[in-house]
This record gives sequence, C-alpha cells and structure tokens, in this order.
Amino acid sequence: MAASHDPATQPRTFIPASGCRSTGAIAASCRAWNPAPCANPSEENIMYVVRPVEMADLPRLEMLCRRDNQRVHTLPQSRHGLAALVEQSVASFQSRPALPADERYTFVLESAADGALAGTASLVAQAGGGASFLAFRQDMMQQVSPDLDVSNNVDMLMLCSDLSGYSQLAGYHAPGPAIGHEHKCLLGRARLMYAALAPQRFAHKFFASLPGATDGSKRSPFWDAIGRNFFHMDFMQVEKLLGGARNRALIAGLMPHYPVYVSLLPADARAALATVDPLARGGFEMLCDEGFEANDYVDICDGGPLLQASRHALKSYSSSMRRGVSQREHASAAGARRYLVCNAREQGFRAIAAASDPVEQQEFITLTLEERRLLDVGAGDEVVCIQL
Repeated sequence: MAASHDPATQPRTFIPASGCRSTGAIAASCRAWNPAPCANPSEENIMYVVRPVEMADLPRLEMLCRRDNQRVHTLPQSRHGLAALVEQSVASFQSRPALPADERYTFVLESAADGALAGTASLVAQAGGGASFLAFRQDMMQQVSPDLDVSNNVDMLMLCSDLSGYSQLAGYHAPGPAIGHEHKCLLGRARLMYAALAPQRFAHKFFASLPGATDGSKRSPFWDAIGRNFFHMDFMQVEKLLGGARNRALIAGLMPHYPVYVSLLPADARAALATVDPLARGGFEMLCDEGFEANDYVDICDGGPLLQASRHALKSYSSSMRRGVSQREHASAAGARRYLVCNAREQGFRAIAAASDPVEQQEFITLTLEERRLLDVGAGDEVVCIQL
C-alpha cells in the first residue's frame, strides 16, 4: 500500500526560535545608532528632575499630551483617563506591598527652570494588571517527511501569556526633540533606579515593548496582515482603544489562538516582524545599554520587539554605587564624569543627571546647591549613582 503523505501524519517537532530575526537585526541597528542632538541647544543647560507624578500635575499632563500626536498611545487621551493614571500611581507609591501586584508607578521629567513637564515613564509591577499579558512568541516547527526525504523548519507565531509575571516598562512619552539624549536617558532609567531601591515591589524579571514599524500614514503592515482581520479596525484606532493594554480581558477573545505561519504573511508584514520603528531606535539603544536583550517575543498589534532582562543583568541593580553627598560650589573639573543620581528614598524619590569628579574610587559625590535641592538631600546624605 502506498505510504500516506497527509501532513497530519508526518513527524513535527517544536523548537524555540533562538537566533530569531529580532536579535540580529535589531542589535545591528543598535550598533549603528547615534544619539540625535537636542533640537534647542540651550535646553541642554536646563536641569531636569525625575519624580513621581502628583495630582497637581494633571493640567501639565494634558498639555504634554497635546504637544505630540502620539503614534502609540502611551498616555490616556482624556482628562478622566489621565486622572485615573495619576491616582493609581499615587496609591502605588503610598502602598507597602510585600510582593508585586497591580501597582503602576508613573514618573515625570520636570524642568527646574519653569516646572514644565517634558515627559513621562511608568513601571508596572506585574504585567497584565492582574490578568494575562498577551504577546506573540516566535517559534519554529520542524516538519519531516521520511518518505520524501524532506525536512522543513517553519517559522510561526504563537499567542502566549509567558510574560505575565514580569514587571513591565511602559508609558514612556517624551514628545519631540526638545530634550537631549541624556535627559531622555534619565527619564527612561530613573524608574529602574527606583526598582533597585525597592526590589520587593517588582518582579525578578523585566520586559519592555518597543514600537513596531509603521509607514508615513501610521499604518502597521503587521497589524493589517493579522489583527485587522479579527478586530476590523485600523491600527491607530485599536491603539487608542487599548491604550497600550495587552491583557486577556480586552484581546484574547478576538486574536487567533492557533499558530500564525510567518511564510503566509505578506512581504511587508514579514519585514515588519520584530523591527523597531526608527523613532524608537534611541529608546532601544538606551535599553540595550541598561542590560536588556532581544528575545523571541513580539507585540501582538504592531509586531514590535519585546526586550527582556533579569534584574541582576541591569546596570541599575548591578552597577549602582551608594555615595555620601559632598558640597561643591564651583564648576566641575575637566576630568568630571556624568552620572545619573537619585536619593535613596522610596518616598519622595528624586533623580537627576549631574557631573562630578569620578566617584568609583571614593566614598562621596560632589553636588552643587541646585543639584542637592532637586534631589532634596544635604551634605552627608546618601545617594545612588550610575555612570552615564
């Protein structure tokens, strides 16, 4: 009797997609990236401080939202939504959790010159907010036909909730080029310095989602190929509806639960898979420098990469230095280095970027009166610093 060639009867092996496209392609773009200079050079001379958001910030948060037509809606678009975000953050900072739960900590980047807000960034204690955080995992299925002596490795995407127990970097919003790379780095990394100060509030592993590729009209090829067939909405419509959420209650009932075969996707969707939007390359470089790495997960909406790290791989945990504060009333010497500096308090957290004589071989860091004021510290107080 002739041998059966029904695919369902042929051996199949599932293997991880290690060495996936995201790791090599994104790392190459990281090496080629150079930070863009500040659009207004005078802004580089302005001091900024990162601190927890407060209810009094609400009018300025609304102004921040209006300053930029966000491609991905990292901030709520209504006053009611912004107020809920702030209230959740205030309650999270005031809480005393023994383990991470549904807390969300939101930070703002504030100008010391006029109090204007230049950006926001959040840290979610447990991704999914009490529900499952959904992502696509890049897997590979090995199909073998002994009769034909043919073996194929088939790339596919599997809907999963593998990242649900992680802490998530979210809500990063620094519109336009008004602030330079150093201050954007301060905004992005200060939240991890806070996590290192309060490790009981967060998981042992972190991940961050980077925006995927879109065209000039903000169309996502990846979304058009997959998600649009189930949601019947444009990419920007669904982003506004979800507000960055990727939890089971909102999405699981509509997204495909069977493998999505990558080879069956249109060419532009395959090209967009695990590709970082050019506007987010700076954020990717910052995360790589902190210790994050590309993995096998991508966003279920735009196919952007999800970067992952254990806490001990992060510089904010492994390379931070505790130093006493010493007064400096004059400009730093020529050999000064740039540091991210935060006070050592869970309540009243503050972080800045500052220049100081090298602190690696001494027990103190020299800060000006203005820097000490922004950090709310005095001479002899302890701070945490990381070299930029």
